[in-house]
Amino acid sequence: CTAYRRSLLTGGQRLAVVVARQHGRISLILPMAVARNAGVKTLQWMGLPASQYGDVIVKDPEVSRDLILAALAFAIRETGADMLWVRKVRDDAAISPALQQLGAKAVSESAAPFVDLSSCSTVDDHMRRLSSNARKQSRRRRRRLEEQGKVEFTWYGRGEAAAAAAVKAMRLKRETLGQASRLTAVDACLEDFFASVCRDGAGPVEPAVSVLTLDREPIAYEIGLVHGSYYVAHIGVYDPSLGQHSPGTLQIFETIAACIGQGIRTYDLLAPADNYKMSIANDVMRVCDYALAVSSIGTLYKRSVVDVGVPLLTQLRNQSVRLMRNRIQQS
Repeated sequence: CTAYRRSLLTGGQRLAVVVARQHGRISLILPMAVARNAGVKTLQWMGLPASQYGDVIVKDPEVSRDLILAALAFAIRETGADMLWVRKVRDDAAISPALQQLGAKAVSESAAPFVDLSSCSTVDDHMRRLSSNARKQSRRRRRRLEEQGKVEFTWYGRGEAAAAAAVKAMRLKRETLGQASRLTAVDACLEDFFASVCRDGAGPVEPAVSVLTLDREPIAYEIGLVHGSYYVAHIGVYDPSLGQHSPGTLQIFETIAACIGQGIRTYDLLAPADNYKMSIANDVMRVCDYALAVSSIGTLYKRSVVDVGVPLLTQLRNQSVRLMRNRIQQS
């Protein structure tokens, strides 16, 4: 929360965190923020754009459903929001049933591929799940990359080394996307956020920044977060000049091997379900954006921006990113 307030709470946003107590003990935390968009007050998740999933924090979702509904209603009323717009809600999120009961509608749907590592003792166990063609391609690409020089993989936990690697990863991501980055959440505030989490963060969520190098020169990065036995692959980037060797995919396999070695049971590739993710994952989780207009101006905003404008911008962004990547690879 401190890192978020320092690095991401910009553009007129303000926190709107609801805390519920029962018998003097905290039983619910609803982490929200209020943003103004074209004069419309939008109640959204606190962690945007860094967070990739949004949820309420409760001890027992089934017992607390009425409490979740009360917290949502309280947040809407006290902030004077025109619209509730909560993005990236997993089907298994504690808040999902309450949102549907409140009348919020899914305005977009995606899927988050993930790898179940619970039955894997080595990365070879995972590789055997893949098709024979995928295994052959992976071996061939690694062999050709190793012909170029020495390939090494390094995993950084919390500290200055992780912070420095995260900054380099974010900058390479922006360079790779070029002008398309203006249409994404990959900007300087995220760079500051991850550097802060890696350097100063404390708590149950651990940063994990990994680097794949060729003759000690970085060719791929991944910024991840670990909570217990759950790993989230937040941001990945690779040197596009080596795209024919698929260093990004090799980076993922190395990270999966490191996860298995640390007893991590789930490697989450996050939404959307891109083809390269689906070729690695063995299951998916449905993820939805939910919206609920609670005023006349909120209704107009939802119909014109959320229902029509955002899908169009997303399509344009994806096309722009694809074109930029193709140009880089061709050059």
